[in-house]
Amino acid sequence: MAVYVARRLGSMLATMLVVGIVVFFIIRAIPGDVTSALLGQDASPEQVEALRQRLSLDSPVPAQFAAWLGSIVTGDFGESSYMRMPVLQAIAQRIEPTGMLTLFASVVAVLLGLGLGVIAAVRHNTVVDYAVMFIAMLGLSLPTFWLGLLMIMLFAVYLKWLPAAGYVPLAESPVATLRYLVMPAVALGFSQAAVIARMTRASMLDTMREDFIRTARSKGLPSRRVVLRHGLRNAMMPILTVIGLSIATMAGGVVVTETVFNIPGAGRLVIESVQRRDYPVIQGSVIAVAFVFALVNLLVDLSYLGLDPRVRYS
Repeated sequence: MAVYVARRLGSMLATMLVVGIVVFFIIRAIPGDVTSALLGQDASPEQVEALRQRLSLDSPVPAQFAAWLGSIVTGDFGESSYMRMPVLQAIAQRIEPTGMLTLFASVVAVLLGLGLGVIAAVRHNTVVDYAVMFIAMLGLSLPTFWLGLLMIMLFAVYLKWLPAAGYVPLAESPVATLRYLVMPAVALGFSQAAVIARMTRASMLDTMREDFIRTARSKGLPSRRVVLRHGLRNAMMPILTVIGLSIATMAGGVVVTETVFNIPGAGRLVIESVQRRDYPVIQGSVIAVAFVFALVNLLVDLSYLGLDPRVRYS
């Protein structure tokens, strides 16, 4: 077990390194000059040259890469060209809104997806099943930004139940934080709930046909206990995999949702950094997303042990 975890952690570091290398060269291949984005078109040649020296842009790209790679190995992700602060500090300042949004969206996706999937499996080939699958297809078809705009029009503009945009830190008012996150969390989690619901339905249908389910029913166990304790638990392996991928997808896909709802999170930071050509922040943010993906996948793999004691890692 320990050897497996150590090997996975090593592969996580290698993955983040590869992602960082790819991003490093891609963003430098984009046409345009970073000094124009930071100083504007009216900057003097002296100002441009001074900025290029400060950002080490006057060095060849291979030399820039070698310097960046050496700093990454020591845990230094560089300094933001625009905000004049360490990249990790800039990301840390924006991590709470993104983390809270991902958490609430994950809760929405898991609860809604599992609930609808189980109901569809139990009511297989009925009107309820068809309705659930229609909702799932709708969730897969509706873009997140479009659903978010529709919710703003309905719940913020017409009904005035919820705020249209913004974010209140959790330390100031947990209730206000929840009110500001309800719509973006539903908009972000709805599509992933559809994915989880479809997988839950398919996995539950396969499990409910097994012999041990018929044995449990023949013993006279309540239907709810048969479905939840015997059926759902044994169907959770593929569902858990999809849940892990969905959470990682939402963590990496908050950019659009934060832009629609004007949430000052890490996703907005990435958009702003791309517009400013803030190379260090872009690279650090992409590596952070890669880390979240790899970490969620590792946690999902380890959680299999709790579902099936027969699973062994070596």
